[in-house]
Amino acid sequence: MPGARLLGLVQRMMRTGLAMARGINRIARQRLEGQDLARMAPAGFNATLANALVVQAVAWTAALRERLFALAARPSFVPREERVKAGRVRAGHAPRDRDPGLYLPEVIAEAAAGDWHDWRELARPWRLGPRGVAVAARAIAGLSSAEVVTAICDKLGQAAEQLGAEADVGRIAAMAAEARALCPEAAAAPDKAADAGGRCEGDSGGGEAGAPPPHGAGTAAENEPPPKPPD
Repeated sequence: MPGARLLGLVQRMMRTGLAMARGINRIARQRLEGQDLARMAPAGFNATLANALVVQAVAWTAALRERLFALAARPSFVPREERVKAGRVRAGHAPRDRDPGLYLPEVIAEAAAGDWHDWRELARPWRLGPRGVAVAARAIAGLSSAEVVTAICDKLGQAAEQLGAEADVGRIAAMAAEARALCPEAAAAPDKAADAGGRCEGDSGGGEAGAPPPHGAGTAAENEPPPKPPD
């Protein structure tokens, strides 16, 4: 399908964000068990900030994926009601929800002085449902796909720095650059450049491409004196 390579990169962004989210969950669980945070995360680690960056990056990635599928006339998310009608899901079969309590440790360590992070909440695994994707879709509605890609990877890069994974920052930046080059807006750029290049010679470029010339101005051929009649 068109844009398959771009969708593959978007999937990589999604997997990167989800892996970071699991890492934050593990750190939070170990912190609740009384482990020393300095042994699990770099100095200055801000778990709440890292979690917020990752959650937003994953949500925006899911919304961008829906946008790309819509451009290809192939939605990736089908409402449950439609899946029931198509016979893909049994009507009486309710989706299973994970019990967040199963993922929390039995031993809860006392918070150290000045520790304001909600470690219990950070230790809970989260899932992004259709409502979260819809909220993210509204947030990116006014942005181009290239701008969304840049914002997602900026958030992932900041989260990687928080987690002490500086080696991943360059990889994420390269992934963003590759994805931007494949965005639909980038594919349309050569046409715009060709239109701009087709302007008449001597145009300073101050006007908009495709705009009519100023009043009284014409092309070089129009401004030449008419040819003399033959003798």
